[in-house]
Amino acid sequence: MGAGPGRVEPAAIGRLAAPPVPDGTWTPPGRFQFVGIARDLGPALDWRVAPTRLWGYHLHALDVMREDRPKGARLELLDRWVAANPFASRPGWESYPASLRIVNALEFLLVAGDGALASRADALALQAWWLDANLETDLGANHLFKNALALAWAGRSLRGPSPDRWRSRGDAIVARELVAQILDDGFHVERSPGYHAVLVDDLIRLERLLRATGEDNGGFGRRVIEARRRTTAALLSVVHGDGEIPLFNDSAFGQAPQTGWILDRAAELDGGTRTGADPRGAPSAGFHRLAGERSLVLFDAGEIGCDDQPGHAHADTLSYELSCGATRVVVDAGVFDYAATAERAYARGTRAHNTVEIDGLDQSEMWGVFRVGRRARPFSVRRDDGGGRVAIEASHDGYRHLAGGPVHRRRMEHLGGDVWRVEDLVLGSRDHRAASRVRLHPAFSAGERHAGSFEASNGPLIVRVVAEHAARLELEEGRYFPRFGVEQRCLVVRLGAAGTLPLRICYRLEVSTRS
Repeated sequence: MGAGPGRVEPAAIGRLAAPPVPDGTWTPPGRFQFVGIARDLGPALDWRVAPTRLWGYHLHALDVMREDRPKGARLELLDRWVAANPFASRPGWESYPASLRIVNALEFLLVAGDGALASRADALALQAWWLDANLETDLGANHLFKNALALAWAGRSLRGPSPDRWRSRGDAIVARELVAQILDDGFHVERSPGYHAVLVDDLIRLERLLRATGEDNGGFGRRVIEARRRTTAALLSVVHGDGEIPLFNDSAFGQAPQTGWILDRAAELDGGTRTGADPRGAPSAGFHRLAGERSLVLFDAGEIGCDDQPGHAHADTLSYELSCGATRVVVDAGVFDYAATAERAYARGTRAHNTVEIDGLDQSEMWGVFRVGRRARPFSVRRDDGGGRVAIEASHDGYRHLAGGPVHRRRMEHLGGDVWRVEDLVLGSRDHRAASRVRLHPAFSAGERHAGSFEASNGPLIVRVVAEHAARLELEEGRYFPRFGVEQRCLVVRLGAAGTLPLRICYRLEVSTRS
């Protein structure tokens, strides 16, 4: 590779059309807010400020390059980052934030035009050269894909022997990973709706670059466009009535730009038409969409993630979320942070999801911050759309290692209108304790409570949880993390059963509007 990138110069590809993202992270001169945490870097911009590793990654990725800030202010910020962060220093030169920064900076500079890239080409080439030697092949998945995108961008935005190599290598990895990381239904293999939205956004940006370079009709360009359309359709297939993603696995609002904004940008590339959604959801990923009269259920009967990189997985097999129109009703916990905290341990655990917990244990063993040990495997997934109503059944073996080999089987069916029935069976032998939880959005406040039912309301909207077959119904306080660094309290209905297997827990969800 030599001792550096060698001579480079800007490529003649003209300006890009890249609309600014709707959310802002920077208040000039030095105040930044990421993952729910605000810090002021001071007038000298102390780039060492990083209350968490994730916060530091966002800072050094220079997300602000995509925001609607004055061009001069953003150019100055980029130049100050280069001056204050010497070669190979951490965390700024770590491969992941470097990959994001290279794309953010090059896209901004190509949009800015007027020679903005020329005086900064050497600095960006050095970062790309370093990244090329430090690809995250050990982590793979979305990290390696981000690395490859940065090389593809640098290889097109700059000219020279090194950029030619980056383009060739980046394109090869992108093409390979598009096959490896996108499932048959178009969903990302890590099965995180949040990271899937990031992938769609990345492909939209890459397609805009390929159109600017005239490569959109070439072989690589066609593969990127096809992948962008498939992933866009998959994203549209799993959004709730409010237009946003479910919070399965490591997903939080704000990981990517707003979902509606992403879908609008994709529609612009398709002549103003949104790609059609699959009414079944994303079945290859295990995310099944079931529609009532006004209500919508998104049911997770898929693998927790990909086997070689399960770092963003939760112990949430056979969980679900439910919305009514634009109102979230039953929610998963989301994710608070990526550190070794009680919040992260809680968010990944089974009790943070709308599924069954046996003997107080997680279905899949959550190790540390990003690791998974023994994991639940779903099987016998069957959907029934007959008779004008929809139902889904699925089982998993996450508890089979316990005495008596417990297996959880769940059936969720639409009973008409906006009434749903959930039946949980714990099959096997020996004595065990089972708890099935229903987590309500924090906007719902407690209402009437009886021995076998509970009612909560959010303005005129009412949800009733009605236990069947004498299951014990209790209330718990839960935690909800809709965004990184944001915690809210919520009501959790817990239905329990104990004794010799098989055990049965059954309840109805009735959603209505107060007249």
